[in-house]
Amino acid sequence: MPKDKRGLPINAIWLRAKGDMSELGHVHHQCMLAYASDFALLSTTLKPFEMDAPDARYKLGMLVSLDHSVWFHEPFRADEWLLYVMESPRSASGRGLAVGRIYSRDGVLVASTAQEGVARGTDSEPDQKTLEFRNSVAKL
Repeated sequence: MPKDKRGLPINAIWLRAKGDMSELGHVHHQCMLAYASDFALLSTTLKPFEMDAPDARYKLGMLVSLDHSVWFHEPFRADEWLLYVMESPRSASGRGLAVGRIYSRDGVLVASTAQEGVARGTDSEPDQKTLEFRNSVAKL
């Protein structure tokens, strides 16, 4: 990851179901997208803390989802490319909130997501401080 992108609580990925789903109804496409939307959403809350960096002070111990919601706005096909844009407006005291927007290739918002989770990390320094992220400023 480029250094200028580290620490920003944003993420974007392209996704689609593998294989042809043309014989399946819209509920199957919604189920597939609901399943796939859980893949990277909560990890967006950890980006300000750079836990994946080799020299990171904090290493991830666990990450657990507390809730995950999906709202479907427009019809879509899960076997066609969809852009998943995720951001985390708040991450503090071991909890994080992430929200996402899923767009079709032609720019139509087809679904929105939200997820809250609990993160526990290990501190390589003995002085434990609360990890907190607010309004694009990480405080340690």
